Amino acid sequence: MKDVMLDIETLDTRVGGVITSIGAVEFDIHTGELGRDFYATIDARKAEAEGFTLRADTVLWWMQQELAARKELYAPERPQVSTKKALNRLAAFWPGNARFWSHATFDFVMVSHAYQHLGIKMPYSFRVGMDIRTLLTLTKDKDQKAFESEICDTSRVGIAHNALDDAKSQVKHVCSCYKVLMR
Repeated sequence: MKDVMLDIETLDTRVGGVITSIGAVEFDIHTGELGRDFYATIDARKAEAEGFTLRADTVLWWMQQELAARKELYAPERPQVSTKKALNRLAAFWPGNARFWSHATFDFVMVSHAYQHLGIKMPYSFRVGMDIRTLLTLTKDKDQKAFESEICDTSRVGIAHNALDDAKSQVKHVCSCYKVLMR
């Protein structure tokens, strides 16, 4: 598989914000088949000590989310690690020359900045970033009817704002868009 979908959750929407979780999953864009996945939760206190920031508006936004989503921020039964450890684990997971699918103006930028901030070599090139929003817009522009029936109706996977569940949901959208665009 040469594609990876990545999603993160944060406590600040600005570059340099605390990343609280990282979810990634390999997938085949032609079939939608999922491969290996990756999930790490990050201790916000450790991230802050590493120099990442929190923003009150983002924390307040989290307080308004569903209980299941809020529990993803801090789950005592799941080990939380430093950002550095999570990024090193993500680097070990990363499958070589895979395309990096995400909301490229957010997730890609935030994760790339975190690697640079901590002095860790990124496991991917800046050239492999692929944007979900661009793909959705192109699909809608090509075929509004197919967009509404095949993409908008795609059911989500798991819990909203769980980074791995969101990544899997986004794979469904990307693969549906790809099929429409390849017709």
